[in-house]
Amino acid sequence: MSDKSWYNTKLITDDVVMFTAGSVDEYGYSILLDEYGNKEAFLPFTMLSTRKIKKNPASFLKPQSKHCGVVNEISDSNIIVSLKDISKSQKKNHSKLYNLNNKLFSLCRRLSHFKYTEENWHNVFKISLENYQQRLDELDDTVHPYNIIINRIMIEETKNLLPSDYMNVLYNNHSILFGIKPYVANATIMLITFSSTGNEVIKNEISRVQRDINSNERLYTDQELYDQQDRFNINIVPIALPNVTVTVTAYKADYCLSIQSKLLRLLKDGVCDIIRLIK
Repeated sequence: MSDKSWYNTKLITDDVVMFTAGSVDEYGYSILLDEYGNKEAFLPFTMLSTRKIKKNPASFLKPQSKHCGVVNEISDSNIIVSLKDISKSQKKNHSKLYNLNNKLFSLCRRLSHFKYTEENWHNVFKISLENYQQRLDELDDTVHPYNIIINRIMIEETKNLLPSDYMNVLYNNHSILFGIKPYVANATIMLITFSSTGNEVIKNEISRVQRDINSNERLYTDQELYDQQDRFNINIVPIALPNVTVTVTAYKADYCLSIQSKLLRLLKDGVCDIIRLIK
């Protein structure tokens, strides 16, 4: 993705930002601005509170911890962030907004499984967030773009949150996106046998192959496939002689197809005289 910033506007002095603490040297902390595509910035020890400086400033921020700060200075070579110039109310309000924005942009990858690219979704969410922030003084967070989406709010002033085709993708896959029904991919093949005992032979061969590539003795639930995405199921369903269907199920479509290919290869090695693939 070319631009991972959440905002179309440029960073300016006095902006409140969320950052991730990085390495520390004798002058301060290297930090990454989470909302601006992990842009590099610097937090000097002098920009910590006096109380913290009197202690051990180098151990104040844990690596990878997240904090709210205020942009103190912007130059061509660096961005300086301060922790001593931010109020408790600013921290509270920005943390709340950051959490909602983070949830919004975290949808991009999952949505790209259905339609449009991750970058397409990121760009339309940036526009929706910009429109929301322009009216931030008069709107509460119940109509933040993420809350509109998750709560399926369809009122007059929010129905144009995104282009209609994007909104359709969101609402048509709402239960999958928000954990009611995990998204899984299926790849089904049909095998045909050439003998009256072919079904049983294929079943035995598939069970052998399944043990080779998947040690689980039971089928995973959709939620379990989602929770651990290197899992997969192989399900054998006899239709009527001489046909058998074999369905591979996994969270990711490309992973699902790769398991299917491996399954076919191993089956052909073992029982190539009695099966052929129905395309």
